[in-house]
Amino acid sequence: MITKYTHFRRFRIIKYKNVAEAAARSERNGLYAQAAKLWLRAASMALNQVNRMWAENRSDFCLRKSLSDLSEKSAPQ
Repeated sequence: MITKYTHFRRFRIIKYKNVAEAAARSERNGLYAQAAKLWLRAASMALNQVNRMWAENRSDFCLRKSLSDLSEKSAPQ
């Protein structure tokens, strides 16, 4: 029997998966600022601590990468 809770849980899993896949795609394409935001959104949707920590760590990595890319572009040549 599918309860309201089960339906909600399945919806959250699908939503997390979609956002995490979008974050990974952005990261692969070098869009680190966008990826960082998406990973944070995925972290807020995660239903377990492992997925939440993974998404938070990916977000931190992407944010650092984004900032280092910006500083490299603005450095005098």
